[in-house]
Amino acid sequence: MVSLGRRRPRRTTARLQAVAACLLWAVLAASGPTARAAELGAPPVPATASEAASLVELAEQQFLEVEFEQALALAEEGIEQLPPDDLASRPLLARAYAIVVQARHAMGDRDGTHAALDRALALNPAFAVDAAIAGPELARLVDERRQQLIGYLEVDCQPLACEQVLIDGLPAARPDPRRVDLVATTAGPHELVLKRHGFRDETVAAVEVAAGQTRELVAELVQVARDVAFRTRPAGAQVALDGEEMGLTQPSEDASSKPLVLRELEPGTHVLVVQLECYQRLEQRIEVVLDRLDPSPIDLGVIELSPARGQLDIRWDRAEGELLLDGRPIQAGRQSACPGRHELSLGLSGRRVWFESFEIAHGQSITLEPRPRPTLALMDDAERRLGRALEQADVNRLVVAADGARALQRGLEQALREAEVEPFPATMRAAEPALAPLARAAAPEADLIVAWWQRSDLIRPAQWLVLVDTERGLTEVTAWLPGDTQAGAQLARLFDTVPRSSAPFVGLELADRRDGPPVVATVHPSGPAASAGIEAGMLLTAIDGTPVSSSAPFELWLDQATPGESVELSFGLGAEPRSIAIKTASNLLAPNPALMVEPLLPVLARATLDRLTGLNEQRLAGALREGMILRRLGEFDEAARVLDRAAIEESVDPSGDARGTVLYVLERAFEQLGNTGYAEEVRARRLALEQARFGGRGGPPLRHAP
Repeated sequence: MVSLGRRRPRRTTARLQAVAACLLWAVLAASGPTARAAELGAPPVPATASEAASLVELAEQQFLEVEFEQALALAEEGIEQLPPDDLASRPLLARAYAIVVQARHAMGDRDGTHAALDRALALNPAFAVDAAIAGPELARLVDERRQQLIGYLEVDCQPLACEQVLIDGLPAARPDPRRVDLVATTAGPHELVLKRHGFRDETVAAVEVAAGQTRELVAELVQVARDVAFRTRPAGAQVALDGEEMGLTQPSEDASSKPLVLRELEPGTHVLVVQLECYQRLEQRIEVVLDRLDPSPIDLGVIELSPARGQLDIRWDRAEGELLLDGRPIQAGRQSACPGRHELSLGLSGRRVWFESFEIAHGQSITLEPRPRPTLALMDDAERRLGRALEQADVNRLVVAADGARALQRGLEQALREAEVEPFPATMRAAEPALAPLARAAAPEADLIVAWWQRSDLIRPAQWLVLVDTERGLTEVTAWLPGDTQAGAQLARLFDTVPRSSAPFVGLELADRRDGPPVVATVHPSGPAASAGIEAGMLLTAIDGTPVSSSAPFELWLDQATPGESVELSFGLGAEPRSIAIKTASNLLAPNPALMVEPLLPVLARATLDRLTGLNEQRLAGALREGMILRRLGEFDEAARVLDRAAIEESVDPSGDARGTVLYVLERAFEQLGNTGYAEEVRARRLALEQARFGGRGGPPLRHAP
């Protein structure tokens, strides 16, 4: 017996290390079938056995270094930490007992060697050692105990050999690698499970095995399934079978994919679907037929996928703006797209002002007309309550994510806790700057966020429609009685109402008389009427040949006309009637400062969008409406900034109504801001527009503005 830590001559130690290495290799090789139990289907070793595994690995290392006592101690400590009856622990136990057997034999402990050998054979019936390496004594001892404890089964599976034999739930040990049908097990009754891919598992219970004997077992296997294999060209296709996703075909060295094997399909007809972006969807039926003598996979060969494209006609004729298809830049005009669902978006002035999802099929042609429009984000119940009414509204629609919605909801409830809101059409407005960052975080792309919730008090329940401006934190709350379905329609109407930016301008005003045709009361010096020679006092007798007896037909025609439209006006001068053809001029519409009591934020959102992205007069009209709405909402500082920057040229405002109205509102805003010097300067410019009307045609003269 060799004691722990004793020094040996160098050559003797080296020789023992070599023998120990060879012996350990032989022992582990003999325990291979048990060690591969997890690979062959046994449950994996639980995480709690990790410490035991480390101990066994250290024991094997000490054994190689001929430190038998340390190896024995480590192996036995590892055994103590493993449950003896756990199937997952058996491979590790077999390795540990292999170390114990060899270490105790090397240390001359015969009884300990016998006890460990019995346990090693119970764990791995194929346990063996090489006599040339381990020595004849240990080899004889292992053979003797095997004859006393182990029996054999010669398993003959029909029509084809079994791929796996389980004995009492564990893969069977195969003592002779040259004979796949021979398995070893401990003497006594056992339950066998015979397995082959594509065949039904056969269970044979109470198989009695005698020690030192070989028993023949014949089993008939029943085929129940078969594999199907194929490749796709190109690779990367998504495969589904009978509606269940089966994965992607993987690239190979050639144009086709590697074979994809659909395993163990039941006999009968199956539906195979193969899809790949920019290729036509392929669907085919495959018939699975069993062949018990040839269970190899049914080879479908190479499935060729055909390219597929749809055609887009993107109508955007402005030089500015960035079009993105699924996040990638694309040009306007005719473009092709892969079949499937896509999103086209338009970016202008650094923001996404239009986006639309669409589905296109192979060979289909779709026309898309991007147009800047406000973006509306719906919160919580608002999507369900208002979504249907807003589906056709001219807005971009988003849904606020749950986390952002919760944070904004808490902020709204805190801000509006004490609010009292009268039922529609009244609207409560409040500036809540603290809500702006919450709104931007909840929906960064949105102009407005819409929330909807039920509120109750002691008097009556109410449904609240809440609008939040994401930039300024402006908030509008409208109460709707339960059951009222008009909220969504009203909101959609506000978004869909796009005011005209300009109107036709003739430059004359009529006055009705008690008898006879209307008389020209005033003529604007900058209008088409003055240029055509029309003067105050002339009597209007006909419009485009139709006689008139009051100013109403002229006002109706002017309301329905478009800028640049021609008209022939007939005037009577005593006994000499005269017809004058004039062409209406384009005149910027003056925004009405007396704005509605309905929600203004949808109109503000559209006006802001027009100012940022509109064309020509549309930009200017958007700025004027935005400034007027901000003033109506009490944002005097921002209203003054927007209106002051809206430089209106006389060429787009020959009547002076827009300039005069803006100057009047600016003057009042600067007065409220305490900037009296600037207010005086604006008043001087306003007084120069003597003939302008406050709020446009039909409004009072500027000097009589309210």
